[in-house]
Amino acid sequence: MASGMAAITTTLMHLLEPGAHMLIVKGPYGGTYDLVWQLLKKWGVTASSVAADDTPEDWEKLLQPGKTRVFYVEAISYPLCQVRLFYV
Repeated sequence: MASGMAAITTTLMHLLEPGAHMLIVKGPYGGTYDLVWQLLKKWGVTASSVAADDTPEDWEKLLQPGKTRVFYVEAISYPLCQVRLFYV
């Protein structure tokens, strides 16, 4: 891949299809934000934003059984370099 966005786009386009759903952490890289909320939305993919420090139960509430295919998380956001903590 020539860039990180190329890798992200290729991966998401491979894993998602029209009608699929994904969870995405709030405040991703701007290019990723545009990919998810503009391009993938036009392609029929829905997404829900979740805060990185939400509990696993908060994440679970947003799952759509049979539709949720991807959890997209940036542990260190770019360009703000916010370090996110996750519950495991």
